[in-house]
Amino acid sequence: CSCLFSLSAGTRCFCQIPYKARIEQKIKERDENDEKEYQETIKGRIVEPTAHKLYIILRHFNNQNWGAWDLSEVKFLGNGFSMAQYDCDGKQATTIALTKAIEYDGEKVSKFKVGGKRNHLIKYTELYN
Repeated sequence: CSCLFSLSAGTRCFCQIPYKARIEQKIKERDENDEKEYQETIKGRIVEPTAHKLYIILRHFNNQNWGAWDLSEVKFLGNGFSMAQYDCDGKQATTIALTKAIEYDGEKVSKFKVGGKRNHLIKYTELYN
């Protein structure tokens, strides 16, 4: 390859890796990083419910079937919660409802989601990384 991203001899250039494979690799890396962060900072600890921590928790549980969940792993400082999982026209979504709202983008919010389709579960605030 003669592009600007050419690597040393014997390796494939970034532009030669199919787009779908690059996307799948990025998703795999993100999932691994999220799981590592969940294991290191949340599992079995009492944590302050922040948007970032809620995102990590929701991503962790969204990658599992709800029947395999162990919610005793999650404990929030001064806040109770409930979680659910939905099938939004073939796309899985996981939600969390806190008993006390937290500050998010200048507003008090208590219901968050990860996954699902854009116009589903509209009472929940979508969390992004």
